[in-house]
Amino acid sequence: MVNPGICRRCPNCKGVHNDRVDGERVSRISVDCSLLDGGTLLISEEVPKDCPYILEHMLLVEHTFDLHEGTEEEFKEQADASEL
Repeated sequence: MVNPGICRRCPNCKGVHNDRVDGERVSRISVDCSLLDGGTLLISEEVPKDCPYILEHMLLVEHTFDLHEGTEEEFKEQADASEL
């Protein structure tokens, strides 16, 4: 999984963005990575194999647990459940 906090330190990081919508899927965090040909990583994806911080991403995967990817309806259901 991608940890945006680690990506921000990487010289291959071209930016971290919030609230990206791709069709019906919504990712609260995405990362532009120069290791991918103009590609963007969502937090649920694996980092490129040639990432200089791949070990840190693997070791700190629990820190991305609260970052969720899903539909707007899933986010609303989560918010409603947390208010109880």
